[in-house]
Amino acid sequence: GVQTCALPISNGIQGTQGVQGLQGVQGRDGSQGAGGALAHYGSFYDTNDQTAASANTAYPMKLNTTVENNGVVITNDGSGNPTKINFTYAGTYNIQFSAQLSTTNSSQENVQIWLAINGTYVTESNTDVTLAGNGQKVVPAWNWVTTLNANDYVQIFWATTSTNVKIDGSLVGLDGSQIGRAHV
Repeated sequence: GVQTCALPISNGIQGTQGVQGLQGVQGRDGSQGAGGALAHYGSFYDTNDQTAASANTAYPMKLNTTVENNGVVITNDGSGNPTKINFTYAGTYNIQFSAQLSTTNSSQENVQIWLAINGTYVTESNTDVTLAGNGQKVVPAWNWVTTLNANDYVQIFWATTSTNVKIDGSLVGLDGSQIGRAHV
């Protein structure tokens, strides 16, 4: 038969460390993370008074000056007016605007303002603003959050119940600074 015997184990002196092995193959790239700080944006305004030639008729707001932009530009519409806000890149955008409205009429007047994408009015984007009478000024300002495709454009439309209502263009404040204007 086979015989076994157990011998006591004792710790000997540790040997020297061997040479480091070769570096392994790099792993595959991970998925792309969330976007960084670079965004697509534009800031625009118009320096001219904008009036309605006819009451209760839709007019796109004009924007003849670019403050700064990245991937968003103003182009002319079919009438040659700078009304189209063009988006070079697809994404979800927060479209904000303000416009100083005024009237020289003594009666109450209404102005409606709404958004259009690629020439089509956006359902439920319309809001009604009331000017109480002669000399009153009102500044409507709100925003729409909408997802757009690359090369889409938006326009902000307005209509008024009177040709005596206007969007003020070049106003001078008490300190000499420019105020008012249609601003997007």
